[in-house]
Amino acid sequence: MERKELVLASEVSELEVLERITEGLEVLEKAKRELKKKLKKGIHYDLPFSGAKQNVLLKPGADQLAYLTGIEVIERKDEELRDKDGNIIGFKTTLRLRSKLLHREVISTRIASKDEPKARNWSLDMLLAMAFKRAWVYGVIQLTGLSDLFIDEEKEELRKEERKATERQINYLKKLLDEKGIPLEKVEEKYGRLEDLSAQKASELIEKVKALKA
Repeated sequence: MERKELVLASEVSELEVLERITEGLEVLEKAKRELKKKLKKGIHYDLPFSGAKQNVLLKPGADQLAYLTGIEVIERKDEELRDKDGNIIGFKTTLRLRSKLLHREVISTRIASKDEPKARNWSLDMLLAMAFKRAWVYGVIQLTGLSDLFIDEEKEELRKEERKATERQINYLKKLLDEKGIPLEKVEEKYGRLEDLSAQKASELIEKVKALKA
């Protein structure tokens, strides 16, 4: 008899644990929905490009979430990135963030480098500021548990890099430029090498060129 009661008590205990986990998840999802309601598209977050599957959290959005959940930087470390000749080409910033409300801490690391096409002409101050901004935004996303809703800029940049323009797009674009009498050098001076374009950017450029009068 005692053995049966122990088994029953064990089953009830496991059931209670599952119920508490379910309730906890429901509370968490509700909290995440409430947090997102405090943010405005176009100001705090936005799609990085047409057709993107996930919004990028912008710095104003990270600042707003930090304010709502009591997130602060408690430790910061900046490291120089150098090329093979020893020249500084960027920075790696590591932040330790803590949320007073959520009682959690995370370590967030991000970089900014002149290896990035858009950053080639940035000053060192701009690169350092960008490395900090990226680490800050990524850390806030992790602390608030909103990674299913938002992605940080650096991850989106990596996604773009994976979607390079296809050979077919590049060849078609070159053909269009030739037909319109537009020098390739002039286009690459403005947009960079065609081979470095993302598929999305190449598609946009193709439409622009097609719209031009010969």
